[in-house]
Amino acid sequence: MKASDIYSLVSSYHSAPEWACFPEVASGTGGGRRRIDALCCNLWKSRGFEVRGIEIKVSTSDFSRELRAPDKADDVAKYCDTFWIAAPKGVVDTNKLPLTWGLFEATEGQLRVKVKATQRSSDPFTRLFVASILRAAHARVSQVEKGWVPRESIKERIAKAREEGAEEAPRLAAGEIRTLESRIAFAKPILDELGIDIDSDHSMGSHSGDKCAAALRLGRILLGGWDEGYHRGLDHVGEELDRISRTIAEARQRLANLKL
Repeated sequence: MKASDIYSLVSSYHSAPEWACFPEVASGTGGGRRRIDALCCNLWKSRGFEVRGIEIKVSTSDFSRELRAPDKADDVAKYCDTFWIAAPKGVVDTNKLPLTWGLFEATEGQLRVKVKATQRSSDPFTRLFVASILRAAHARVSQVEKGWVPRESIKERIAKAREEGAEEAPRLAAGEIRTLESRIAFAKPILDELGIDIDSDHSMGSHSGDKCAAALRLGRILLGGWDEGYHRGLDHVGEELDRISRTIAEARQRLANLKL
């Protein structure tokens, strides 16, 4: 699981309208600042406007490096009410988790609380830190805006796609026709042996039940395969003959009932 996959789960877990989630928030603007992978701010007064700092770890070694550099987390964690690690299942040894830290375990499609973080006293936001949050939010909005489609251009895009599809359809249809024609050409000698003339204008009732059933069975197999289908078809025509004949008879009977 990649860090981006885990962030997506973190973001979904801390979603609007209760939460606002920001990726890669620094302790302030300017160079040389420490960053936290996700800053999640609760927007409801009834929940105390909790601020969560979350570090994403994708491997045991990644988590070990975090433990060896506590000052890295503290630069942003001091503004947070709780501090968490988000990692795939099995990456974090809970016995090594600092006492106040929480743990989110990420699995395919969900994020769950493995260890609940302890509430701690936090520093008030400085203007420098607020500027950093706004910068992260603006970067996220700009990224989303790149994929936006202006409403006025939607009809134009649909019309263009329709024109392109209309131009492409004959070529695709011609390809399908060529494929079917080649398969029919392959099957025709076998059908000729059964006395079925696929080029003539005839109804199913003009042939014996055996021939109809054999032709149906062979046609079905041949259109799904080539030489292999031919041999398989010959092996199974006899076995399937009665069943297909009954199916044809039942279909004719239902049709007769409908006409009544």
